[in-house]
Amino acid sequence: NKATMKKKKDKGVVVVECPLLNDVVFRQGKPYKANPGNDILRDSILEEMNRKMQKSMALSKASHAAANDDKSSFSNSSNTSDSTERFCHWLIDEIESNRKGRFLTWDGPLNSWIQIHDKYKIRRKISVSLYNWEKRHSEALGRMQRSQKSQQSLQSHQSMPSIRPPSP
Repeated sequence: NKATMKKKKDKGVVVVECPLLNDVVFRQGKPYKANPGNDILRDSILEEMNRKMQKSMALSKASHAAANDDKSSFSNSSNTSDSTERFCHWLIDEIESNRKGRFLTWDGPLNSWIQIHDKYKIRRKISVSLYNWEKRHSEALGRMQRSQKSQQSLQSHQSMPSIRPPSP
C-alpha cells in the first residue's frame, strides 16, 4: 500500500524491483537456489565448512599425537565465533566490494525486495545461513570425517612394519 511505501521511503529504505546477478537474497522459509548471488553465498559456505573440517581433523591429529607423546595439555587457540565473524566480514566485503552485489531481504507489506544496509543484520543473516547449512549437512560431514579417519588409520597400519612370529 502507498502509505507503507511512503513510510519505508522516509526511513531510507531502498526498494529493489529485481535482484541483480551478484545480489544475495534472504527470504524467510524459502531458499533461493536459482539466484546466482546466492550461489556465491552457498559456495563460500561450503568452502568455509571444508576448511573448518580440515582444521578440525588437523587439530584432532595433533591432539592425538600430543596425548601419545604424554603431553599434559593441548589447547585450541582458534575460537569458533571469531572464525565465523571473520568469515562474515570477508563475505560481506567479497559480495559488496569485489562483486558489487547487495544483500536483500523480502518485505511482505511492500511486496518487494529491500536492500539491507546494516552490517550487523547482514552478519547475522550470514551466520544463520552458516548455522543452517552446518546443521543440515553435519551428518554428511560426520560420515566424511569418519571415512577419512578410517582411511588414515588403514594407511598408518599398512605403513607399519609387520611383526611376524619367529619361524619354528
